[in-house]
Amino acid sequence: MFRRFHLASLAESALRFAVELDPDRHGPWLRTFTRTFFLAGNPANLRHRFPFAYVAPDESVAWCGPAPAADFTGLRRMLKVFPSGRLVVQDELQLRVPGDDHDGSGVRRLLVATAGLSIASYLVHLNHALVEAVLGNLLQPGDRLLVKHVPEIDDTALESADAIRVHRDLADPRLLRAYVSLSRVL
Repeated sequence: MFRRFHLASLAESALRFAVELDPDRHGPWLRTFTRTFFLAGNPANLRHRFPFAYVAPDESVAWCGPAPAADFTGLRRMLKVFPSGRLVVQDELQLRVPGDDHDGSGVRRLLVATAGLSIASYLVHLNHALVEAVLGNLLQPGDRLLVKHVPEIDDTALESADAIRVHRDLADPRLLRAYVSLSRVL
């Protein structure tokens, strides 16, 4: 759930949530990840009523961990799904994976194909890519991450990628499309 669409805050909180997630919750989180939904609301007003797994320091974003759907029925009834209007994002965003640096902290590049994406679709793809990369140890504390928005991801970037997020093509649901690629820069 989040109060406003601020890309850096959202991405940073997704990374922090993944870094701080109890290792015993990694498996359940990954298995239920396709049920991700984004709600518009003020976490500060609801943090005492719902078991958020992580709340951003400025209380602008809250994350819920995997749980039975019934645990969050009240939350989903109180709030609206975040609007899925037209996506407008800056070309690049620089982030750092929170936590103590590991040996050999590196630089990673995350390409996100934005052509035709609504805000809601973008959020799902970005969130999945960031959290899965942390839980899969492709992104580690201290790594620097350059998020670059491109209309489409070219074949060269896909060939050198450590991870690729693929989903149905919005233009033709019979086809698959690469929405995110993660690769090592240094």
